[in-house]
Amino acid sequence: MRQVQCVIQRVSGRVGSACVALAACAGLVMLPTAAVGQTCTAGFQHGDGYPGLGGLGTFGNMAPSATSAVNWDPDGDGPLPEVLVVLGGFSSVDGVLANGVAMWNGREWHAIGGGLAFASSTGTAGTSALAVLNGELYAAGQFKVASSDPSGYARVAKWNGTSWTQVGANLSGAVTSLAAFNGELFVGGQFSIGNLHNFAKLSGGNWVAVGPQVPPPGAIEDSSRRVDSLAVQGEWLLIGGTFSQYLIRQDAGGNRSLVGPPLAAQFSQSGGVTSIYASGADVYIAGGFRLATGTSPGAMHWDGTAWTAMPAPSTSGIYRIGSLNSTLYLTPSGLYSPNTLLRWDGQGWIGVNPADAFAGNGLAPEVQIIGAFQDHLVLGGSFSGVYSAANPVNQYPRLMYGLAWMDAAEHVTPISRGLGGRVMAFAEFQGKTIAAGRFVTIGTSGNGPQAPGTPGHLAEMGEDGFWAPFAGGLPDNNIWAATSYENQLIIGGEPFNVGGVTNALVAGWDGASWHDMSAGATAIPLRLVSAGSELWGAFSTSGSQYGVTRLGRWNGAAWDVYPMRVGFLGDARMLRVGAELFATDADASRIVRLTASGPEALPLPEFETDVRAFGGYQGELLGVSGDERLYRWNGAGWTSAGSLPPTVRGQQTDGSYAESSGVMYLGVGGSGVYDAGRVVSWDGHAWGITAGLSLNPAYPTGIMIAGQGTPLVTSHGEHEVFVGGAFESNRFDAIYSPAKIPAAYFGRIETPSRAVTLEAPPATLVRDAGQSVDLTWTLSATPTRYFWSIGSTALTDGAMPGVGVVSGATTGHLRIDQLEPAATGLISGSVRDACEMSLYLAPTYLFVNPPCDPDLNNDGVVDAGDVDYLINVIAGGDNPENVDTDFNHDGVADQTDVDALINAVAGGGCP
Repeated sequence: MRQVQCVIQRVSGRVGSACVALAACAGLVMLPTAAVGQTCTAGFQHGDGYPGLGGLGTFGNMAPSATSAVNWDPDGDGPLPEVLVVLGGFSSVDGVLANGVAMWNGREWHAIGGGLAFASSTGTAGTSALAVLNGELYAAGQFKVASSDPSGYARVAKWNGTSWTQVGANLSGAVTSLAAFNGELFVGGQFSIGNLHNFAKLSGGNWVAVGPQVPPPGAIEDSSRRVDSLAVQGEWLLIGGTFSQYLIRQDAGGNRSLVGPPLAAQFSQSGGVTSIYASGADVYIAGGFRLATGTSPGAMHWDGTAWTAMPAPSTSGIYRIGSLNSTLYLTPSGLYSPNTLLRWDGQGWIGVNPADAFAGNGLAPEVQIIGAFQDHLVLGGSFSGVYSAANPVNQYPRLMYGLAWMDAAEHVTPISRGLGGRVMAFAEFQGKTIAAGRFVTIGTSGNGPQAPGTPGHLAEMGEDGFWAPFAGGLPDNNIWAATSYENQLIIGGEPFNVGGVTNALVAGWDGASWHDMSAGATAIPLRLVSAGSELWGAFSTSGSQYGVTRLGRWNGAAWDVYPMRVGFLGDARMLRVGAELFATDADASRIVRLTASGPEALPLPEFETDVRAFGGYQGELLGVSGDERLYRWNGAGWTSAGSLPPTVRGQQTDGSYAESSGVMYLGVGGSGVYDAGRVVSWDGHAWGITAGLSLNPAYPTGIMIAGQGTPLVTSHGEHEVFVGGAFESNRFDAIYSPAKIPAAYFGRIETPSRAVTLEAPPATLVRDAGQSVDLTWTLSATPTRYFWSIGSTALTDGAMPGVGVVSGATTGHLRIDQLEPAATGLISGSVRDACEMSLYLAPTYLFVNPPCDPDLNNDGVVDAGDVDYLINVIAGGDNPENVDTDFNHDGVADQTDVDALINAVAGGGCP
């Protein structure tokens, strides 16, 4: 079949990739729309880095799992490529919402309609199955076809091109297998249809039993037996299970016969045939069956003449058998299996690296062969990742939850379009976004290196939105920093080799070759930043992320390292704003400008004793003082810009920020490397805080938060910000207790949906007691809720003692009448939008003067004597009553104050 390139317009507004859906793809056009995005585009969108399945299995706290897979050609003989379909207990895959069933087109995942709710992920021989009949996709299992369906029923559904529809009636028990044979659909399991059991076919839209009306004891249709597996071998349908002979074949006419001599005597079996693989005249079976001799080989081979045992390690569970490039593989399931993936070497089963390094979800891993696709063996089950075969001890696994595949070189990798490890830095180079970090997996298997320990660590995003290995070559060790400098891509990290450069700490790619730039560098660069002709780095003196960092400047031939210490706990605090570079001197708590002659300290804001670099906005540096007040540096001095909201105070930054759609986005983290981090935004007036970084849409209540250091941000295009890091999830990863585990490495923020402040009140307002004050905020989007307070007192509509009469407390127009002096204080507001984005509005300080008293001479009478008293004091006379001569509060004591007092004495009221 020929393959074509096509594009999909994704929900996010970004262009998709070579994929499966155009108008010509009947019924499949809607798949990308149904698969991508959340109901709210504000906040953090799941990205391409969630490696595997998300959601919970059927029984609430079980880990997600894929239990079956099938290859399907959506348009038959049409131009679209074949896809891989997986079924199981999950609600997302690779960060894409997909309820229990999803398809992989070779580059990315898509949901298939609304999915099948509560597809079971447990049970003997798997409790879900897939088949393709006459080009149509069928799924069997215990699930809901529609949200209104009752749960707990076994059923079969068909994808009609628009939605899933049930075929036949509900089945009375478990469905374990499904097969298309001779133009008919067959189902196996443990169920009843009339007085027959376990095996049926679809006829006229109904399930009908297949087999003798009065089955002998121990036969397929015996109610005490079960059909566990179905497979097609030429003109035969192979049926395996727990019935007395384990394996039967049936022809198109319904005639049955044994495959070779009986494997067991009547009623002597224990367990059954849970998996069948047929190739030509050869048939391979696997399972927990017992031979007439009493032995349990685990696997057998029928070569057309005789049965041969293929003894496998003992197991308390089931087996699955399959083939990749004529090599047989076996997966034994059971919590105490000595190996999770085995290869047949002609003499026996041996462990496959990294089979001994699969990581479990709180328990020993369970891995099952569920299919094959594009020269890969597809693996499903209950596992969380794979350790490096070279060093599986004390190493966190490369993540792949419940679903992975293995290539012919026996490299096990996630089936993902993302980056399989932490993103440490972003850079823009020759119009492309570059990601650097600790990942090896880059994009899909066909596009990037997959084996643990092989080169990776550097990726570029193409115009289609997919990650691919950096075209200039790949370093073989972790990369911590990257930037563009004088038409070169500069990277730095742990000693690495790339493109002929060996044991480098820093290297540059000029578009044709790599060259070493490590001269003078004695430690790992945690951050590289450039502007114009200047390139600076922050180097870890301890050789790790958490050590003290020193500044270094590239002089054209080597690094000049300065003794000044910057940052703490890996926070380099070095950033570019416009054409200038800045860093924070961690010892002096001051910001320095980085120039060709070295660091130059900026003056401190007035009345402040320290200030640290925080970000940049509209070409101006943002600094934060020790008391969390925010300042803007205009090149000559500081101006106040309010203060940080409570949720941002005390947070550290990594020096990366992004501006998009008139808003600054900034990654912030706690004071410790494992503290929760988040992405915040600022529009010059209001801070935006996402309710949570919901990387996995399958967990609406288990909010996923960024951890493992401060999130990185970079602008991408006009209306997107990319976010990188190593993110954590609060989820049930073990059976009995929740776990906080890494979940993803890359995501994006859709920036146009962020409400931007269009109008804000002054930072300071002065009123007299009894007067009124209006505060009006205008935002580009209408929030759903407003919250206002003075100090720690929440404002509500109506008379409030000590404040005045409040109105508009739930709107953008707050008014307080009949002000009382006690209302003096900081009026702060916040709003919440439909996507639960909180905006912390810049506060206004309100000063309420005490009530006006024209009796300045304090003689108990308001008359001309008070006017004379004020005139004398203004003229320089004595002021025994210590009155404020600026009676009208215009900042000057002059004739206008006398006029205002005359008016008050005459009954006109105070100014």
